[in-house]
Amino acid sequence: MVHPGPFDITGATSLALADIAVSYAGREAHASAAPEYGRNAADAATVAQVAVGLMRQHLIPGQQIHGIVSDGGAAPNIVPGHSEMLYYLRATTADLLDDLRERAGHCFAAGALAAGCTHSIRTVSPTYTELTPDPWLVQAYREEIIGLGRAPLPVEEEGFRPLGSTDMGNVTNVLPGIHPVIGLDSGGAVTHQEAFAAACITESADLALLDGARALAATATRAAIDPAQRARLLEEVSRR
Repeated sequence: MVHPGPFDITGATSLALADIAVSYAGREAHASAAPEYGRNAADAATVAQVAVGLMRQHLIPGQQIHGIVSDGGAAPNIVPGHSEMLYYLRATTADLLDDLRERAGHCFAAGALAAGCTHSIRTVSPTYTELTPDPWLVQAYREEIIGLGRAPLPVEEEGFRPLGSTDMGNVTNVLPGIHPVIGLDSGGAVTHQEAFAAACITESADLALLDGARALAATATRAAIDPAQRARLLEEVSRR
């Protein structure tokens, strides 16, 4: 598959990702008349966020963590009895993701301990593994896209641009596959910006769509008519 972007990347990679929700349970009370009876679940989330922020300095290169508070209380005069945070944990490999998950778990637990609350962590959506594109398919696609007049990023620069996370990573860890980025003229905007969305309904985007389809089809054709590659790809399928 191909994905739109501000420039062409043939050997695109992505990060493994864990999608989690962290919930804190405290005890509600009147924030003015009886605050001593409350246990503030929003405070637990605040302490956890501070712990996560301090941990960032010591992350292994390739690890990322970012999140939001999805529930911080109902009203200022009520000590929040419940809070929730949504977090994405990312890493270049599944092993590094497991390491980050453990370390982040200590930060989340620290918030509960400090605020006198309990907490739970649940998986929101299935975990993604890292994208591992098949080298032969990448090279074939690269030649095809250059033949269409495109100028993809130099190979030596591709590894420095992991492109978020995708369930296509799970696919490429089981079957040979690629997930290149097809470039369009976005005026400097990047994905997930409104200006990029607007650029996706332009003539440049229409051309990118067609070029991506042509290059993928040509890559598949090259694999099908190459006896060695056809045998290799079918062997991977049989092994699965």
